[in-house]
Amino acid sequence: VPGLKASLFIEGLQYEAQHALKDFLVPLHPEDRGRFARILLTASTLKTITPSLITELFFRPVIGQTDLLDLLIDMLFT
Repeated sequence: VPGLKASLFIEGLQYEAQHALKDFLVPLHPEDRGRFARILLTASTLKTITPSLITELFFRPVIGQTDLLDLLIDMLFT
């Protein structure tokens, strides 16, 4: 991702999340070895959803017309 400042840290978190997902799925569906790969492939398509659409669908009903970035900055730094 262009401009990402902590790429190694993010990669580590991504690896941990994928490992946790696999650890969760394998005992539940031992016969379905492709489930993990299908979930990762499906999840990768979520990148095509614009941040503004996610804001409108999930956050606008809660935060109203407040800018989500301003709200996040306020939560992180106050």
